[in-house]
Amino acid sequence: MNSKGHSIKKRLLAVVLISLGIFSLVAGGSLIMLDLYSRQALHVEDGRLVKITQGMSVTQLSRLLAERQIIPSVRSFVVYVRVANWIDGATIKAGEYQLNANDTVADVVSRFQSGVVKQYRVTFPEGWTVSQWRDHIKSLRDLIIVDEADDQTLLQTIASATGHLPEGMFYPDTYYFRRGDTEISVLRRAYHRMQSVLAEEWALRGEVPLNSAYEALILASVVEKETGLADDRSLVASVFVNRLRVGQRLESDPTVIYGITDFDGDLTRLHLRTDTPYNTYRRHGLPPTPICNPGRAAISAVLNPAVSDYFYFVARGDGSSQFSRTLEEHEAAVRRYQLGIP
Repeated sequence: MNSKGHSIKKRLLAVVLISLGIFSLVAGGSLIMLDLYSRQALHVEDGRLVKITQGMSVTQLSRLLAERQIIPSVRSFVVYVRVANWIDGATIKAGEYQLNANDTVADVVSRFQSGVVKQYRVTFPEGWTVSQWRDHIKSLRDLIIVDEADDQTLLQTIASATGHLPEGMFYPDTYYFRRGDTEISVLRRAYHRMQSVLAEEWALRGEVPLNSAYEALILASVVEKETGLADDRSLVASVFVNRLRVGQRLESDPTVIYGITDFDGDLTRLHLRTDTPYNTYRRHGLPPTPICNPGRAAISAVLNPAVSDYFYFVARGDGSSQFSRTLEEHEAAVRRYQLGIP
């Protein structure tokens, strides 16, 4: 090859090397720019919500964020998300996301990729009935899809098959959910949680006159409604367990109230004399179902009650109870604490 040919090859090689150098500089510079961009803080107030709908493209999301003045540039965000998706092997996921003050671009994109959506919570206190649970859920109708199933079929929907009504079958606690979750999905978790807690406590039971975990649940619901002070719970349970042992009626006001349709808050002597399946002044043994959804403490109390010889108790008016061994002692306590007679 002549000198002219060598000269051409050298020039071509020089052009290639220069081009590769320029590409490397540009690529490196681009990566540096993307890294700097990823660290930029978004100027949003804490708790700002962004909803990514199913099928929304990166460009559509970028325009949405720009319209809300969350990001300054559609193009830069699109480029960053596409590079991040390629590097991480991920995609943005549909859902409702919460942005926080001082979130960076990288923080938000990572959240969109991982699907860490905003969580809401709903709390059901110990002692609420199923009706109270469902009314509370209905108040969250803008967040949760309410099921129209009636109470009779609700448990069948959740647990597939059961011989029980839903009362007492849901564990009181705080449950987290996402916007658009269903009532059934929340209640199903509460149902399985109650089954788990009940099984755990039943396995630890002492010598009590209860034939099944469901009977324990029934008595626990009575104790839950009868206990005003947590320190009294085990003694309240002992009173009812002692009565069951000797065949004495439970005589619990909350059971009577549960059996009254449209109770107006005034429990009368007529109510106590009227026979219903839940009137434990008229009927021996346990009521046919729980009267509320009890917590673990009440379940534990009826399965391992305090050892006592109490058969009566009356509210003192301060949340606590006065316990008595005999009817005579009990009547004296009623005169003192209920009637104000020394």
